[in-house]
Amino acid sequence: PDVVISFLDTMNVLTLCATTGLGLPVIVCEQADPRQYTIGAAWELLRRMFYPKAVALVVVASAMVKWAELMVRKDRIRVIPNPVYVSPSGSRARSDHQGQRYTIVAMGRLVKQKGFDLLLNAFEQCKDRHPDWSLVILGEGDERKDLEALRAQLVLEDRVSFLGRVKEPTTILRRADLFVMSSRFEGFPLALIEAMACGLPVISADCPTGPSEIIRDDIDGILVSPNNVEALAFAMDRLMGNQAERQRLGACAVEVVERFGIEEIMNKWNEVISYANQATNID
Repeated sequence: PDVVISFLDTMNVLTLCATTGLGLPVIVCEQADPRQYTIGAAWELLRRMFYPKAVALVVVASAMVKWAELMVRKDRIRVIPNPVYVSPSGSRARSDHQGQRYTIVAMGRLVKQKGFDLLLNAFEQCKDRHPDWSLVILGEGDERKDLEALRAQLVLEDRVSFLGRVKEPTTILRRADLFVMSSRFEGFPLALIEAMACGLPVISADCPTGPSEIIRDDIDGILVSPNNVEALAFAMDRLMGNQAERQRLGACAVEVVERFGIEEIMNKWNEVISYANQATNID
């Protein structure tokens, strides 16, 4: 190959190990914030050993650059966000929903990182003031049984649905009224960008990386303190009770396509691939 591109922590290490001595330019990419989780002591050691062999290390958010500088030379670090693509033929249908139910959508793997337990507790605090609202969670994962048990404990069975994996989530997003991301940490959350691209008002936990580089707070979405059920519930309550505010945020949210569209992001990848092709100093 002219260039090898690898994604995700342990796969990056394996790729660099497998290509050692072949003289091939290897680009590795970190998708999540490595400061927020561990891949195990042995893998962490191997990552420190092998990452300097990469011709470039791509991170998805600028807040990850300082960590990347511990792994490779500064001139080899590139920040390239994840792209979004939403078909222009499927713009979100707006409705006043008179006499109908309203829907909050959340989306992601059902794991602790995504904070769906925080979301369920926040929704429980809001539900009585907004009886015409329901919560739909898309995704599958190891915590599904625990989350279903929490839903029962909070007496939310008739208000919260777990839909599992959905082939076309944008279909559901376009029919929804609000998107909430309650993650404890992220890299550069594609689900959040997809929701905004569908014209949804969004609320997101202000994770150490990601959301604050996507959302312009109180312009096209709302940022709240991470791991804070009360702050999340307050923001949800505010938007659930204010249709004009939801429409204002949603109208600006679609501008995310201009900032993180396919063409914009692929230009950045073309640049780093060209750099890798020209690089001769591979450690």
